Amino acid sequence: PGSPGSPESPESPVLARVQNESILGDLFGSERCGSKSQFDAALERISLEQRGVFVYVRGQKARGMGLAEELTAFHGGSSSNGQCAVLSSNDGGGFTSDVRDYAIAAHIFKDLGVSSIRLLTSNDHKADCLAAHGLAVTERIPL
Repeated sequence: PGSPGSPESPESPVLARVQNESILGDLFGSERCGSKSQFDAALERISLEQRGVFVYVRGQKARGMGLAEELTAFHGGSSSNGQCAVLSSNDGGGFTSDVRDYAIAAHIFKDLGVSSIRLLTSNDHKADCLAAHGLAVTERIPL
């Protein structure tokens, strides 16, 4: 389905990004956790390719944390390996591993006629979840 230039073209899988809402990054412009830089990098890659889909998912927290826990972890600074303290603080403290569900994103891709993607992500869970919802993830491209 689709003609050249449309999101789903018979020539190749679509370059795609699923970006989760980040209050600290999106609303306050914090680059400490990388969400703003990933947002900008994904849009730049899609723009350079002149073909792709960017899906912005609101209302999901990676590890079931609320804003108060994020701010507490954020205030703690970066971890020793350079990751955001929000991510490293979730290794313990009773928070689960990644609990996000990408069913909505998968449905958006399908509604756009996209069935095969090259996913801009470093997140195995995201790629696996989209694949479990019927999308062919042909490549993962780290940001």
